[in-house]
Amino acid sequence: MSSRVQEDRQVLTEKLIEGLKKDGLNWIRDWGLLEVPRNAINKETKYRGANKVNLQIAMLEKGYKDPRWVTFIQAKNEGWKVKSGEKSIKCEYWQFT
Repeated sequence: MSSRVQEDRQVLTEKLIEGLKKDGLNWIRDWGLLEVPRNAINKETKYRGANKVNLQIAMLEKGYKDPRWVTFIQAKNEGWKVKSGEKSIKCEYWQFT
């Protein structure tokens, strides 16, 4: 596993621990209220594993109610605009050969 992936996972782990310390199990309970993050273009594609948790944390932190996510390139191809100042959320992509 690359050091970049390990660093991203460490950040996610720290966010989880910080949330548990701050709000205890009530913080996790909020996840059940959120829809499963999915791709806005291919609606069948739902995020899983660490990506699901990472996007749900971002939804809670930013107050997003819409669970749909796209890449910058997908938004550009659809003619959509990304809000000025928005930052990306890192996701892992595994391709097996």
